[in-house]
Amino acid sequence: MLLSGFASLIKREDISQQRPTLCCEASGGVTESFRIWKKTLSMGVSWCWQTDLYLETRTEIIHVLYEVMIMRWFNTEKDLIAFQKGTGKDQSGRTVRNILAADDNFWEETHNYIQWLFPLKTRSGFNLLAPVVRHPERFETPYMVDVYQRFRLFLDNSTWKEFHNHNQLRITRGLRSLRLFGYQELADEFLKWLDSECDSEDLRKVYNTYWAQ
Repeated sequence: MLLSGFASLIKREDISQQRPTLCCEASGGVTESFRIWKKTLSMGVSWCWQTDLYLETRTEIIHVLYEVMIMRWFNTEKDLIAFQKGTGKDQSGRTVRNILAADDNFWEETHNYIQWLFPLKTRSGFNLLAPVVRHPERFETPYMVDVYQRFRLFLDNSTWKEFHNHNQLRITRGLRSLRLFGYQELADEFLKWLDSECDSEDLRKVYNTYWAQ
């Protein structure tokens, strides 16, 4: 009953066949398709609360609906493949070349691009709109070496060694993504450099726990 209810909700003629994006105009406006997406999600939430379910069950179903709608309408693996090839754009309308050309301040202060440069098989808890890798064998990654080199250059000029610095999470993602796409030599080179840079007990703990694995 629940599944059929959600299926009918998501497949309604007035909301299907449209694929929203969050590439807003400079004025801050939101696309019409995104408004439709929000309306649909609101309908799903309302539907949940009108059913005779426990609170925990309702909350879980809402989360599932949110996830399904993201996978159905927003950025997909196909979008990620195009981005990695250099022919597509991320959720903010940037190409991989745009990001590579950005300055260190952008790399430090912007937080929704790294999931596109170094994608993984698991969804980001921070950037739910970033696609995940489901079939790594389908990817062409001609910019991965450039991405790695730019990331290394950024780290040389950043404060990534500070305790609990967010760039340490990016390093973890970068290593895993390089390995996922078969760049083992680059991953080994990166790991060797990190090993030489870990000059504190806290950083060494991070290295042994997350990077050397």
